[in-house]
Amino acid sequence: MKQPLLKTILACTLIASSVGVHAQSNCNNQDFDDSTFVGWTGATGTNSGVLTSVPWSAGLISNGNNASVYNATARHTIITVNQIDSVVTDPITMLPDTQMTTLAPGGGIASVRLGNALPGAECEKLMLPYTVTANNNWFQFQFASVMEDPSHVWDMQPYFMVNVLDQTGTPVVALCDTIWAGDPSVPYIISGANFSHLYRRWTPLSIDLSSLVGQTVTIEFVNSDCAFSGHFGYTYIDVSCFGAPTPNVWPGDADYDLQANNMDVLTLGVAYGATGTPRVGATTSWQAEASADWSQSVPLGANYKHADTNGDGIVDINDTLAISQNYLQTHTFRLELPQVDPLTAPTLYLDVITDTVAPGGVITADVYMGSQAMPVNNLYGISFTLVYDNMLVQTGSTSTSFAGSMVGIKNTSMLGFAHDNSATGTNDIAMCRTTHTEVNGYGYIGTVTFTAANVSTMSTMNLTLSNVRAIDGQMVNIPLATMGTPVVIDPAASVPSIPGPPHVSLFPNPANESVVISTAVDQVVEITNTLGQVVYTTTATSTATYVDLKNFTSGVYFVNVYTGTAKVTEQLIVE
Repeated sequence: MKQPLLKTILACTLIASSVGVHAQSNCNNQDFDDSTFVGWTGATGTNSGVLTSVPWSAGLISNGNNASVYNATARHTIITVNQIDSVVTDPITMLPDTQMTTLAPGGGIASVRLGNALPGAECEKLMLPYTVTANNNWFQFQFASVMEDPSHVWDMQPYFMVNVLDQTGTPVVALCDTIWAGDPSVPYIISGANFSHLYRRWTPLSIDLSSLVGQTVTIEFVNSDCAFSGHFGYTYIDVSCFGAPTPNVWPGDADYDLQANNMDVLTLGVAYGATGTPRVGATTSWQAEASADWSQSVPLGANYKHADTNGDGIVDINDTLAISQNYLQTHTFRLELPQVDPLTAPTLYLDVITDTVAPGGVITADVYMGSQAMPVNNLYGISFTLVYDNMLVQTGSTSTSFAGSMVGIKNTSMLGFAHDNSATGTNDIAMCRTTHTEVNGYGYIGTVTFTAANVSTMSTMNLTLSNVRAIDGQMVNIPLATMGTPVVIDPAASVPSIPGPPHVSLFPNPANESVVISTAVDQVVEITNTLGQVVYTTTATSTATYVDLKNFTSGVYFVNVYTGTAKVTEQLIVE
């Protein structure tokens, strides 16, 4: 009989818990940190297609620590060298996934791998006796797995299983769970190099054993290939030594990457509007605060309780305040951003209104994303840092505008966030939609303005972009290349600061029943057909103009936006 599914959002007692797992001492090798299997027992078997009738043979089959995943006798393997998994690739970057490591993030000095990347209908098991006390009634571990998906019936698929057996050896069904390859309810990632390969990055989980206090139970981890011998599965495991979940909401660290920064705004947008249990005695101070898990989690990521940075029980715009208050505070491990191939990824780039200004002049840098030839698809949010030379910019003169952004309307359909640090010459920016719908396309997303310093000699300042992270609605990374731009500050110049042309973005585009035109307020918006005939005109009363297209015939139109004598035109396709 099929076991309950292990999902990102678990409603039963096997709870997805975003607990940071750290190396512990005095653990009786529960966490494998002796780099041995002391305290554990193992077994091997054959996947017969029926979970309850696997023929098990006691004993470990190992070929030493750190044995290759392609070694046939490496079925129980201690891992002590941290490397990137060699089998799967990130489907976005088509490069090895830097988050799919062989050691658990924030874990100890060793993990274990059950199975290998060779087929054979093989099953592997590890068992640990665990005495449950009132102070030790939570069992916490992390796992990551790689499985082929041959699309067999469930019982024949590769799988990873977690069992809890009571002191009589009877499975406690409510505490047992199985992950099957290809289950649509489980958010696995499809490998970019081989679509039949699925993988799940390291995921921390906790099992509530409070109903078994006073018993010595057995924790079982089981890994299996498919029953037909043609497809493999293997799983990495690391175990913590904590006796109970630690208070782990850090106000401002919404994505639980262990730092408060502009990327946390992306999680706020994804979780926007969610509600859950308020934190007792909640503050916005940088400290660990106890919080019950909410019913929702970001796929492959943090529980929504982390996005409730102020602890009032709802994720909303007020949760940006703790991010600002605790900006760049950390509490250990952070994930690295994926690598990007600039030849195949859309570009996030800067365009200055004028590339030469006089000292004291205004530098206006517009930020654009994508192009008609290479648009950005399924965008939900983006965070990045604009880097400038603080010696060439007047302190405190930096400002950021989101008016007309293709991402959305600030405080209406998106969160907009900017944090400038003139001491380091960095302006951290994030914008994330709150509508739970994505946008496609390319164009303007925001503007940063500076006042040039009063220099006495001609100076060149290079504006660059770094720390870029774009996401879709499931927080899957969208790779973006970057391109900066130089600005010359010339004392001999008499170049006045001039207003830039109007900004416009359209979404969706192509459109069907309607289109939203994002501009600044009071700009004139006009739509013409290919004959130059005006079919729609209005003056924007907000930064978003909604146009009903039901009476438009299919074809190409042009959206013209005017400010004074300046004009910008974008092509609109009506299907």
